[in-house]
Amino acid sequence: MQWNNYFPASTVEYCYDLWQQHGFLFIIAKNRRTRLGDYQYSSLKGHRISVNGTLNPYAFTFTYLHEVAHLLTQKQVISLTTGKRRPKVLPHGKEWKQNFRDLMQPMLAGEAFPLPLRLALQTHMVNPAATSGSDAALLAIFRTYDEAPATNKILLAEVAHGEHFSLNGRVFVKETTRRTRALCRDVKTQRKYTVSEAAMVEKA
Repeated sequence: MQWNNYFPASTVEYCYDLWQQHGFLFIIAKNRRTRLGDYQYSSLKGHRISVNGTLNPYAFTFTYLHEVAHLLTQKQVISLTTGKRRPKVLPHGKEWKQNFRDLMQPMLAGEAFPLPLRLALQTHMVNPAATSGSDAALLAIFRTYDEAPATNKILLAEVAHGEHFSLNGRVFVKETTRRTRALCRDVKTQRKYTVSEAAMVEKA
């Protein structure tokens, strides 16, 4: 894998060292609508991390470190397990939040990320969320670093409640938000669906 194709040059060594240190299978995934990255563990296959290869380098690095934080948290769970008893650790609980903060610290302390993004991340990392989709301001800043931003599209997180938007050729109304997903009503069928706040949509 050509690490420079996905990470900003200033972060390659740091991110590569994490991969070497923790020995996980790292997969560059195709664009997925429902997730930007993923972490999985099994006692047989070990640790596996995937990140969407379509993300810009800053969003890719952020997502990568998000998933590495899950790996570190899982290692803590394994080390604390005695017999069949496992400590109760939530997927995005305090242990994961602290691991994520620790991993992000070099990105915030140095100049690996541009200043506007660092300032947004400093706010976000006070209490990091399960997904960046719950932080519309952060997502909007990440989008400015896309090579070819889709000017006719916006994040669902940027659509106000009661407003119309189109997705996959269908028109919806955004009704309410539930954590990182929004409850949306199909205008034609009146059926309701939950859609990720990180989804790219067209404002009607």
